Amino acid sequence: MLLYLSLVAAADARASRRGSSRRCTVGVDEDVKATLSSAITFFETNETLLREIRNDIGGHFGHQAALNALDRLSPNAYSAIELVDGGDLRLRFVGEIAASALLPHLPNEDIEEYPALLRDCIKPAYKHATRCVQILVLKYLWGRFGK
Repeated sequence: MLLYLSLVAAADARASRRGSSRRCTVGVDEDVKATLSSAITFFETNETLLREIRNDIGGHFGHQAALNALDRLSPNAYSAIELVDGGDLRLRFVGEIAASALLPHLPNEDIEEYPALLRDCIKPAYKHATRCVQILVLKYLWGRFGK
């Protein structure tokens, strides 16, 4: 969901740069404008990477993404399916598949680079997307629907 919001924010950023969404910042204080400007810059800079990650491990984890992830699995990878009380299944292999799907987005497909991707792209995307949604709700939606 976050990566979807990130892409929506990137599209809004393009509209903002063209001036077609100027009305969204009319009557908004400078702190909010700075927050939105920072988010716009972030999403414009990282749009391609965020889209590719979303397509590989996000809500659009399709057949080809699954095949690609399986092709990249380490030969040392292990998996398990656990049956717990009450008939619940725990799929102990999903994290490994998601991690292998992420490899093409890391320098030299090195999983050791994941902390840098998390720090420099994924966590900031969460921060920016969350702040933008909060601003939209508080400034534009709450007055209409929050009563």
